[in-house]
Amino acid sequence: MSNGNESGNGNESGSVNLKPFDNWVTVTIVASIITVIGFGILLIITSQSTTWWFGGIGMTCLGALAWIYGLTEFPENPPTAGALFCWNIPILSWSEAKKKKIQIVVGGKTVLANYFPFYISAVPIDISNKNKEFPVSVLSDDNVTLTGKVSVTARPDGDDIQDYIQAGGTIEEGFEQIRDIIATKSREHAREHNQKELMSDGQLIGKKLKLDMEQGSFGIHIFKVNVVMDPPEDVKKVMQGIVIEKYQRLNELAEYSTNLKAAQELQDAYENDKHRSANLPVPSLRDCIEEILEQRLIRDGKATGIKNKGGTTINIPKV
Repeated sequence: MSNGNESGNGNESGSVNLKPFDNWVTVTIVASIITVIGFGILLIITSQSTTWWFGGIGMTCLGALAWIYGLTEFPENPPTAGALFCWNIPILSWSEAKKKKIQIVVGGKTVLANYFPFYISAVPIDISNKNKEFPVSVLSDDNVTLTGKVSVTARPDGDDIQDYIQAGGTIEEGFEQIRDIIATKSREHAREHNQKELMSDGQLIGKKLKLDMEQGSFGIHIFKVNVVMDPPEDVKKVMQGIVIEKYQRLNELAEYSTNLKAAQELQDAYENDKHRSANLPVPSLRDCIEEILEQRLIRDGKATGIKNKGGTTINIPKV
C-alpha cells in the first residue's frame, strides 16, 4: 500500500479562535449602552424634578433593552462566527497582518445593534475544519499512470471573509474553486518524479499543491494537504501475493504449533494410561503427531479405519 504524507502548517485545531470584544464596533456598542444606562441612573439619583426622574428611568430602560436585544451568542458546536454588517454593508477594520482593511468577524457571546437606526448585524459562518477528497490521475516521469486522491482540510479564512461570503459563504464553494487547481497542478508536479517516489512520498506533490492553492483568494485557509497514490494493478497484484504468502506461512506455523501441543498431550496420556498393555511402547512424539493428523482426517470425513500408534483401531464410517 502506498504511503501518503501530510503537508500543512499553522493551527490545526477545530476552529478559528475569535474574541467577542476585540474590535471597535462591539466595544463602541457596549460603551454606548453603558453610558446611556449610567447617565439614566445619574438622572434618577440627582433628579430635581419629575421630568428628570422619568427621563432617567426612560434612559436606563432604553439602555437595558438595547443590551438585552443586542446580546448575541455564536455556538461553539459547530464553531460559528459572525461577519459584521451595518445596513448590509460589510464593516471593515485595518489589519496589520494583511496590511489592508478586512471585514470584522466576532465569536462567542457579544453585543450587536440590529435595530433602527444602526442595524448592526452579523452573518453566522461555520468556521469548523472541513475535509474534502479529490480523485487525481497523474503520469510519472517514467511514464507510469498512477491514480490516487488528494485530501484537503480547510476552514474559512477570518482575514479574508469577504471573499468567502462572495464565493457563496460555504466551505464547499471554496473546495469547488480549488478542484481544477488540484487536477492540473498534480499532473504538472507528478512529471517531476518517478513512480516509486510518488507512491512512497505524497508530500512531494502535497507541499507544492498547498502553495498553488494559497496563491488564490478563495476566502478559505488551507492548512493540511494529504496525497496518497495507489500502485498500478501489476504492482498491486505482486503486493497482494506477498501478503497472501506471508499470511499462509503464519497459518502453517500456527497449525504446526497447535499439532505439536496436541501431540505432547497425547503422548502424556499414553504414558499415564494404567489400562494400557505394558508390552506396548509409548509412541514417539512424531508418531503422536501423525496420529493427531490421522484423527483430523477422520473428523473431516476424509478417512476411516485407521490403526493408531497406541494399538487401537479407529473405525468411523464416512458420512
